[in-house]
Amino acid sequence: MIIKKVIFKKQNKSSFKNLANYILDRDDKKLFNYIVDKEHKENDKVESFKFSNCSFDDIDDNIFEILNTQILNTITKQDKTMHLIVSFKEDEKPKKEILDDIENEIVAVLCMKEHQRVSAVHTNTNNLHMHIAINKVNPITYKVINPYNDVKILQNLAIKLEKKHKLQKDNHISNKDLNKNIYNKHTMSTGFNEWVKNKLENKVEDVLNNENATFNDIVKLLFDYDL
Repeated sequence: MIIKKVIFKKQNKSSFKNLANYILDRDDKKLFNYIVDKEHKENDKVESFKFSNCSFDDIDDNIFEILNTQILNTITKQDKTMHLIVSFKEDEKPKKEILDDIENEIVAVLCMKEHQRVSAVHTNTNNLHMHIAINKVNPITYKVINPYNDVKILQNLAIKLEKKHKLQKDNHISNKDLNKNIYNKHTMSTGFNEWVKNKLENKVEDVLNNENATFNDIVKLLFDYDL
């Protein structure tokens, strides 16, 4: 399973209305229309779709509500919409409850659980995949949420979700990180040395820089991390 963050070179291409039309496949000329495929009677592209944290049953009403929420943020010049694609191996077709859990885990780890969004499952390619369009404007504070290091967060989450739902493993690691030997390329997990460095480097330095620190302080710190 791979979780990909789609980045548009032009800001207007990721407007929520266009993106929703792309995801719903309501008009081939607009980005948003791809996701739901509402106008196609055979529904040959979209297997299912849903809106979350929206007030209406009608697609256009929900989009209008999301756009109005985004308009309430008049400060930021950043993109107000996040587009994610979750894709699976060619012979994998996860059940609806697994797809729902994956979506919920994604928005939770990005701290966007309460944000408005639309998601749709597409079956028009060899790999079943799910589009998720998230309104980055918080519906309560109207502030734009930009999760720090979101690409790496999503990579790590994909590995966790593969184990949780017994999905086939994919390669989530960039060539840059592989060359730096940060990850084990066979298990797709962080190496022991790197794990210790990430967890303890700053804490060990704090102890060593403390003139009143003793050897027992180091022992206790290592003990707290089962080291």
